[in-house]
Amino acid sequence: MEDLDFKIAPYQSKPYYEFLHIRYEILRKPLGLDYTAEQLASEQHQVHIVALSKFDIVIGGLILVFEEHQKVKMRQVAISNEFQSKGVGQQLVVFAEKYAKENNATYMHCHARDTAILFYEKLGYHIKGEEFLEVGIPHRYMYKEL
Repeated sequence: MEDLDFKIAPYQSKPYYEFLHIRYEILRKPLGLDYTAEQLASEQHQVHIVALSKFDIVIGGLILVFEEHQKVKMRQVAISNEFQSKGVGQQLVVFAEKYAKENNATYMHCHARDTAILFYEKLGYHIKGEEFLEVGIPHRYMYKEL
C-alpha cells in the first residue's frame, strides 16, 4: 500500500489513543480481554509507532520496548481490519527495525501468535524455543538480528 506515513506517537497523545482503540479491537476484544490501568501506565516509557493513511488517519501500529544489551521487544502489532493484507504491517515493521537500529538496537524479538508466524518469517524472523501460551493462545518467540 502506498501513501503511508509512520511516526512516533507520544504516550497519551491523540494518535496513541487511536492506536489503542485499534489494538483493543484487533488483539483484545476477540479474546474477551481489556487493558488494565496498570498495563497502560507501563507503556509510558515505550515507543509507540503508528501507521497513517494518506488522510493522516491511524490505521495501525506497534510498540517497541528497549531492553538491555541492545535488544528491543516488538509488541502489540495491530493493523485495522480493512488495511490488513495490503503491506501495511510489513512496512510498519521495516520502519520499526530502522528506528531500532538508529537507536543502537542490534536484536529485535517478539511473541508471535501462531497466525502471525508466517508474516514474521517473511520479514526474516526466526523461531526460537517451543510454543507457549500467552493471553490464553499459542505464541512463539521470534527474533531477528538487525
